[in-house]
Amino acid sequence: MRERILGFIMFVIAVAALIGSLKLLNWTPDMLQEGLPSTYGSIDEVKSKLHIRDIYIPSYYPQGLQWPPARITAQSKPYAMILMEFKRKEDNNVSLAISQTTLPNPVPNAMIEMTRTNERVNFPFKGRNALLEVGLCKDNEQCCRISWNESSYHIEVAMVAPPSEIVKIAESMVYEQAQ
Repeated sequence: MRERILGFIMFVIAVAALIGSLKLLNWTPDMLQEGLPSTYGSIDEVKSKLHIRDIYIPSYYPQGLQWPPARITAQSKPYAMILMEFKRKEDNNVSLAISQTTLPNPVPNAMIEMTRTNERVNFPFKGRNALLEVGLCKDNEQCCRISWNESSYHIEVAMVAPPSEIVKIAESMVYEQAQ
């Protein structure tokens, strides 16, 4: 009887050790990959998991866009990067992409890609120097892109819309700089 009880206790210990090992193996990739590019469900989740304090979000959105972002991709390693993509209500296509990367790292590829640039101008706004580009995206839709540096970040906003809309969005993302 004693050998049976001892055998049962050894079996329970072996099962507990196996379960513990499997949990550790399941947890290890998350720890090793923390900070690498992933998709997140909300901006708050990005802030809490990646510890990125400054996320530039516009306060102005055209009425035809869906909120929250359709996709948020972010990383903190090897450098901080956030890409938010917003869809139009009417056709569910991505119509606005906002990215921010720590300087001088590259901007990620977004769903909005300008295939032809018709005009490129330096555009001063709120004490910053921005680059405003107007051109055509896929399907020959008019699109534009505005980009500027904000503290230690490079911010780029691209949209399938006229330049007046993208300027309103960009201006709503920043505060006036003291002169």
